[in-house]
Amino acid sequence: VEQQVGKYASLSVTYLNARGEHQFLTRVFPSTAGICPSPSSSVGYVQCSQSEGVFRQNQINTNINIRMPKGATVFGYYSANWAYSNLSGITNPYNSATDYGRAGFSVRSRMTIGGSIPLPFLITASPMIFAQSGNPYNISTGVDNNSDGVTDDRPAYASGFSAANASCLNVNAFTSPTPTTTYTAGETYTEIPINFCTGPANVSVNLRLSRTFGFGPKTAAEL
Repeated sequence: VEQQVGKYASLSVTYLNARGEHQFLTRVFPSTAGICPSPSSSVGYVQCSQSEGVFRQNQINTNINIRMPKGATVFGYYSANWAYSNLSGITNPYNSATDYGRAGFSVRSRMTIGGSIPLPFLITASPMIFAQSGNPYNISTGVDNNSDGVTDDRPAYASGFSAANASCLNVNAFTSPTPTTTYTAGETYTEIPINFCTGPANVSVNLRLSRTFGFGPKTAAEL
């Protein structure tokens, strides 16, 4: 949707809905599970590539452009993003719903504001501001809690904590269960959601000043 706003501004809004079905993901199973054929099915683990992943994204993008009568221009961009998938960080190969959650690139808000402003003495100022909310990131225990051959397991909430009151800065809010000796279908504990934490937001401000100098004889256009 695009609309002229007043004499000097134009505004456009775009909505994007993306859905992915049968996306490729990688899982690791014990060789004894018999799910993925392997040359040696009695010991160890086997890595499988399967087309059972899903991806869901909703995004709203907004652009605004303003052109002032005296040569000044201002433009802005804002994006709101919601993205979920189960394509990475697989901790339970028997239940893909366990690892469905925020995608690593699901940054909720991004914004850019810039422009060009003419100043006295033929100087032009070009400010630019970039801002975004924090990137989602994952917490892992660093050990193979469920003995599936991959050290990407996430911790569980400690007693008295939940998604509502667990802070990613509080190590006491999480607990690492004792590793099991074998992994069978359905054997698991309640992990925290994937990409449960959010990093810090950041803002970048830049300003460029420029001036054009002419030299040599004036041209007919300048006269």
